[in-house]
Amino acid sequence: MALVFLLGARASFAQPTRVSYATRTFSGADIRIGPGEPTTLVAVFATWCTTCRNEFAMLDSLQAVLAARGIRVLALSVDEKDDAHVRRYTDARGTRVPIARDASGAVGKTFGTVGVPETYLVDSKGVIRWRGRGDLRMGIADLRRALKDLD
Repeated sequence: MALVFLLGARASFAQPTRVSYATRTFSGADIRIGPGEPTTLVAVFATWCTTCRNEFAMLDSLQAVLAARGIRVLALSVDEKDDAHVRRYTDARGTRVPIARDASGAVGKTFGTVGVPETYLVDSKGVIRWRGRGDLRMGIADLRRALKDLD
C-alpha cells in the first residue's frame, strides 16, 4: 500500500498512485518522470504565487543534497505566460534547479495538482511517495521521512 504524505497528515490509497510525465527544461534537457526513471522531486509553481517565490533557495539546497542519492529536482511552472517570462522570473532568483513550463495543463491531470505551490516525490516506479501542498517548508519533516522510506 502506498502512502502519500499531505503536510503532516497521512492518507493511504488501496492502489499506488502511479504517474508518467515528460517535459523539456529550458536548458533543453528531456526529463521523464515515471516507471524506470530516476526518483524526482517535482515542485509545481507559478510566477504570480507569492509563496512560490520563497521556495527556490530551498529547492537549490535540496538539489545539492539529493543529487548525491541520484534524486532529481525539477521546478515546473504552470504559468500561462511564455517561457521568456518564466525564465526572467527564475533567473532573478538565481536558482540552479532545472526549470520547465507546462502551459498545457498536463501536470494537473497527471499529478492531480489543484494549486501552487505543490510538490511531489515520485519514485523510480512512478509512484507518488509524498505530496506537499502549500509552503514546502511546512512539509519538510514529512518529506524527509518519505525520503528515508526510499532507502
